[in-house]
Amino acid sequence: MKTIIIECPEAPNMLIHNMEAAARDDGIEITIHPVLKEDLNSWCDKADVILLSPQERFEKHHIQETIRRSIPIQMIDMVDYGTMNGRAVLDKVKKILRL
Repeated sequence: MKTIIIECPEAPNMLIHNMEAAARDDGIEITIHPVLKEDLNSWCDKADVILLSPQERFEKHHIQETIRRSIPIQMIDMVDYGTMNGRAVLDKVKKILRL
């Protein structure tokens, strides 16, 4: 089971649903949690990867310094986010986690 944290509490349910559907199609067990930036530290022990919404692109460096752990942090592509392309987002997570 892999745990994906999306730093965006208002992450679209459709994106999460599409990522979960793509994972099921690939036979991968995942759980996805949208969280506030302020709550990232409390979720870090559970996270395999942290995804940042496109709105947070200028915060990536600050978030990396704040959590101070070796958890991969990846930006969600703006087009994938806007089109709710859960397959594309999951494929990028799979590359990061080498699944």
